[in-house]
Amino acid sequence: MFSKTNASSLIILILAFLVTFLGIKIISWSYEKTAGNGFIEQQITETIEKGSAELTMNEFMTARMNGNEDLVLSYLTEAAVDQYRENEFILTGDLISFKALSTEKISEEEYRFLIETQAENSRDGLIESITIIKILEKYYIDSIAIAG
Repeated sequence: MFSKTNASSLIILILAFLVTFLGIKIISWSYEKTAGNGFIEQQITETIEKGSAELTMNEFMTARMNGNEDLVLSYLTEAAVDQYRENEFILTGDLISFKALSTEKISEEEYRFLIETQAENSRDGLIESITIIKILEKYYIDSIAIAG
């Protein structure tokens, strides 16, 4: 009924089907394991949160560079406003550039940035440690300290 060639081909076809089926099962098991833990969703959420914090930082620093005091103050929490009143940092001034050196996630809704600022009348950059926290789905500057 079957020749040796046909039997060999049939066996190879069945083995190929079984290997493919097993591969699909392993991949689906792996996906269910990672998706079941919310790993992918967590990574996406963390990326969005970090991007939102970075955007707030960039908007805040741009407002500082432009000298827009009212806008800068709108980014500050009460704790940061207290720091400003105690002259712990300069709100606006002769800033001409800034560069984020590092970003650190402190907690679920808090980030710390190291920002290098360059003033118009200074050759050396100043490094500030700026902490941002999330309040009601929006990020705000909670503290600014001179690093070092």
